[in-house]
Amino acid sequence: MGFTYADFITMQARLSRAAESFGAPLKAASGPESDIQSDILKALDELGHDCWYVWHRMDKRTTCKRGTPD
Repeated sequence: MGFTYADFITMQARLSRAAESFGAPLKAASGPESDIQSDILKALDELGHDCWYVWHRMDKRTTCKRGTPD
């Protein structure tokens, strides 16, 4: 099973509606991953919900399993 162009259009529409519900335009991520992670944490803090996340160390050997989401 592949990802068709129709699937892509459907996904883009869904992402656009989700971004509108937060009142922020959807923009592509750019810059170092640490900056992207910081932006995500800031957005979660602004929502005021308790969220669980994993902050991977990049300067030392990781204790997380491979494939653990950020």
